[in-house]
Amino acid sequence: MQGLVAEGEETITQGAQKEPLAADLALIAAAQRVEHYEISAYGTARTLARQLGQMDCARLLSHTLGEEESTDFLLTAISDPLIQQAALDDVGANVNLGGMSRGERAQSARSRQSSDSGRSNSGKSDSGREAA
Repeated sequence: MQGLVAEGEETITQGAQKEPLAADLALIAAAQRVEHYEISAYGTARTLARQLGQMDCARLLSHTLGEEESTDFLLTAISDPLIQQAALDDVGANVNLGGMSRGERAQSARSRQSSDSGRSNSGKSDSGREAA
């Protein structure tokens, strides 16, 4: 998990040199790697709890697993229009799916980056989890 958090922090740092759309997609990918790690861990723990007859524990782990899967689903839903926009940009189409101009997206990304760096200084990752 520490490696995934470090990878996410590196993604944030490298995002300053990327186009805002690419930086956003890289951050989503980093967050999804963390979610997939957690989905795997909670799924395994739930299975072990069931095998040990710890049904209350298994139910709680199922709930947490569902939350992680929901987060992964939301991240995918957020990334879909961004991927479509990146594809349109790559072929030179003059279409903006997000309602913001490229300059507005850049300003928005810079604002997010400023607030993210304040949060990372508080010992938490961009997802609000304690850094391990």
